[in-house]
Amino acid sequence: MSSTPNENFCIMPFIQACVSVTGDVRPCCSYDFNFPSPGSLNEHGSISKALQTDIFKEIRQAQIDGVKHPGCWRCYDREEKVGVSVRTSYNHDWEDDIKELVTNGLDSNTFDIRYIETGFGNLCNLSCKMCQPKSSSTFHKIIKPDQPVERRYFSRIEDWDIDLSNLKHLKLVGGEPMMEPGHIDFLKQLFEQSDPTNISLVYFTNATKKPSEELVEYWKKFKQITLTFSIDACYDIQLFQRPGNYVWSDIEDTIDYYFSLEDEINLDYALSTTITPINIMHIGQLIDWVKNKFNHVSVHSFNMGIRPDWMILRNLEQSHKDKIIRYLDSLNLYHKDLKNIIKSIKLDPTADTFTIDDVLNNYRVKTITSYYNQENLERKIREQYS
Repeated sequence: MSSTPNENFCIMPFIQACVSVTGDVRPCCSYDFNFPSPGSLNEHGSISKALQTDIFKEIRQAQIDGVKHPGCWRCYDREEKVGVSVRTSYNHDWEDDIKELVTNGLDSNTFDIRYIETGFGNLCNLSCKMCQPKSSSTFHKIIKPDQPVERRYFSRIEDWDIDLSNLKHLKLVGGEPMMEPGHIDFLKQLFEQSDPTNISLVYFTNATKKPSEELVEYWKKFKQITLTFSIDACYDIQLFQRPGNYVWSDIEDTIDYYFSLEDEINLDYALSTTITPINIMHIGQLIDWVKNKFNHVSVHSFNMGIRPDWMILRNLEQSHKDKIIRYLDSLNLYHKDLKNIIKSIKLDPTADTFTIDDVLNNYRVKTITSYYNQENLERKIREQYS
């Protein structure tokens, strides 16, 4: 029997704050960024005030009433199409917290911070082709070479003004978190306002940068460190989708280094793979690599590209979609998420259809390809669709 008050309920607006690169505060990372932000760290001065805006209260009331809030459409749409979503995953993972909050009574003012997602800055050594200038300093330098890079979006805990005594999960994204110079100061502030032995730190990292020795010492004091590696493919395809001044062996060396820390730190591993027209035809190789490299991976999530339009697989022309589906079928669906990928590809386009040439000739993609002299890899991607 479900512990949720109704079938459309989501726990996250009651326990999570997701602080974006611009300081916007949303209930989670799946909330539609095209909708007005429910709150703003910059405008309201603190997370606690941002979470009590009229829009945030409206979102929480919708969960109580079983109404599908329009800003949450992505989850409901994905559930209708493929059966699962970020919402269903969160409700499963936070089932005990749902029971506790429901027992204590829910209303639109209810908020007990247990999960925070925040960026650690836009310093990054990669120029992922599906990224944007505001999220990566290197991407910005290549795409906008005449404009200075604006430092974003390191949040000081002292400015949050929120009770962290029940904090359980802190998700840190970037940029590349291991490059952030304020990292240690951030953790020092966290120690002052919470009990680190109750907190799991969840990092999203590109696995090309190792942590400092000082950072490793701080990690030893936390309940758990989960390292989520943003790896989309193996070898040269990874370097094409997520280019930078590194080689594939750097990723394996970094992961091996983390393996060496397992006797000192409670480490868990996850992988986050962004599916685009660039890497989809090589996904079987990645799955095999993960099986051979790791003793365990708690979660390997396959995230369908959602922006821009030319990165969304369902928007490909039909002949391309047919080739992708045949390729995935040839893998015998030995990874459960491949079935959901096929379902997503078969959906009607959300915009004008495009070809792989449209993807590779896009201004941003082409500029980055030229910058890293990756024309030979570009031809390899095209050949998959010929």
